[in-house]
Amino acid sequence: MATAAIGQNTMFLRNSLLAELKPEEMDSLLAAITQTLDQEQLNKPFIWENESRTISSSIAAVDAYQKDSLACRQLTLTTTTNSAQSVTQYGFCKVDGIWLMDSE
Repeated sequence: MATAAIGQNTMFLRNSLLAELKPEEMDSLLAAITQTLDQEQLNKPFIWENESRTISSSIAAVDAYQKDSLACRQLTLTTTTNSAQSVTQYGFCKVDGIWLMDSE
């Protein structure tokens, strides 16, 4: 369920190195993001790779914060392909037990 909620938010990946992932690879990545956000410990990276090992991402929750009484986390996503690397940060807040992208 949590993965599906983040999945509705995947527009943030549209213009990234991850835009070409197959649907099942995207599901796997979103599950890894959810798992990382659920960890209590910050700065503990999780390494995710697609099946063909052409794309990998290091996913780490790097900060915890409160917003409108919600528990939120800053996530750093470092993605590497054969020809490029990108580092992006996103905020997520837990709403009714589900991580949703922080719009600000």
